[in-house]
Amino acid sequence: EICSLVVEAYETLKKEITDDDENDLRPLLYVCQCSSLSEHSVAMCELLLKSLEKPASVQPNGGVDTEPSSSIKVFPLHDLCGTEGHTNHSVEICKQLLKDHKDWAKIGSEDGKLPLHVLCECENHTESSVEMCRLLLEAYPDGIQVPASSCGCL
Repeated sequence: EICSLVVEAYETLKKEITDDDENDLRPLLYVCQCSSLSEHSVAMCELLLKSLEKPASVQPNGGVDTEPSSSIKVFPLHDLCGTEGHTNHSVEICKQLLKDHKDWAKIGSEDGKLPLHVLCECENHTESSVEMCRLLLEAYPDGIQVPASSCGCL
């Protein structure tokens, strides 16, 4: 219930702010940045994804672009992959993000890294990290061949 109240309050506030994808995604970004995810985080993520009025635009051409998109400057999937100590809750949120936004696996961050690059850079990988890697590769199999533009590494 608390998650629903928070989302409802945000929906009211959102109408008073600007109407852009970055603000629509900001609460989702905060959930994905949390280092101690729980079943409540999973529920909040689900509600926030449902609350998006329109799919967040990522790239005008729909192709692979390791440069950050001009229409989105926040990267929930990147932040989720960049947290340490992935758990089964991290996996569930990753599944939710990729379910409706599979193309997010193809987006380069401001420094040209895909979510897969960010995940691989983490220390302390867990079994859940391995599962997230599998999900990212299912969403974007060619990601394994895309170098991070910031370092040229695969």
